[in-house]
Amino acid sequence: LFCCLCSLDLDECQDQQTCTRGHCQNTEGSFLCHCGPGFRGSLAGDDCDDVDECLEEARPCESGGECVNNMGSYTCSCPRGYRQVNGTRCSDVDECVDEPELCSPHAECLNTEGSYLCVCESGFSASIHTPSCDDIDECGLNDTLCGPHGFCENRLGSFRCLCEQGYQEAPGSQGCVDVNECELLSSVCGEAQCKNTDGSFHCECPSGQDYNVMIAKCEPVPTVSSVERKECYYRLNDENLCESVLTSHVTLQECCCTLGAGWGDNCEVYPCPVNGTDQFNQMCPSGRGLIPNGDLLYGVPTAGSYKDADECALFGQEVCKGGFCLDTVGSYECYCKTGQDYDPARLECRGRPNTALHKPRVCLHACVCMMCVS
Repeated sequence: LFCCLCSLDLDECQDQQTCTRGHCQNTEGSFLCHCGPGFRGSLAGDDCDDVDECLEEARPCESGGECVNNMGSYTCSCPRGYRQVNGTRCSDVDECVDEPELCSPHAECLNTEGSYLCVCESGFSASIHTPSCDDIDECGLNDTLCGPHGFCENRLGSFRCLCEQGYQEAPGSQGCVDVNECELLSSVCGEAQCKNTDGSFHCECPSGQDYNVMIAKCEPVPTVSSVERKECYYRLNDENLCESVLTSHVTLQECCCTLGAGWGDNCEVYPCPVNGTDQFNQMCPSGRGLIPNGDLLYGVPTAGSYKDADECALFGQEVCKGGFCLDTVGSYECYCKTGQDYDPARLECRGRPNTALHKPRVCLHACVCMMCVS
């Protein structure tokens, strides 16, 4: 009878199929399989199994990232507005820091989780096309914003009310209110009594007297005026001459030194002299847009005897049909509604031709073609 005693240890680590994903350590009569990060020992103890971090860890990617498991580790697929950190975490992108001019020039950038907001300045609203803010056209949104005595002009981030003569902007730019000239200008009527009216004022004298604006006094009413007043014609080459009357009851200088081409009665017209000629300079010594200050019944004309002609008051709506007329020194301005331009030949606001290449007309008489534009 023979007995065999085996004392030689078998090194299992020499088998390449043993502990393929870890580090094999031979021991007396056995072996150990040491697993690295992302692995754990198998139930049999002879290998290392992958740990699925996406299932076993709570929100491994944070901030809404999508976890993708791989052998021994995992990666994070980050949504828009986030960036990877070490491949295993998603962090919010601060767009306001990365792009300092993102919402400029009329908004402040506010970072949010995964995105950002443009906080617009007053008078602006968020643009639907770009990360910025567009001007709000207050005039286009509400054409009655300035009331019956004002014209709304849109401005960048705001608007203003251009008031008719005799009115001023109300506090907060909400419409136009009457100017009380009698309170504002305490001695505007001199020795006469000042009476405020809506949009204007007048100086009242006792019965039988008229107010002399040149000396600010009440004087007896002249029995006969030395100044003739007739009709003023805008064009002389019209077939219907009588239909081109700008106004009636104006003096020769009030007509010919402003917009008139002829002056007369019952279609019998005296042609106005051409600007720049000796005739014109004699009639209008202070130039176009300036007329005698009063009817000169009370003295000889001097350098201070001429004043700016208020074309808006002289000719009313005839010079700015469909628009808002604003007097300027030596001329006037006509403001048209959005979508219209001033036609200086017809003296009216007309619809703009429907073309992207439309060029604005050049205005005559120093008139400004303006409109609310956002």
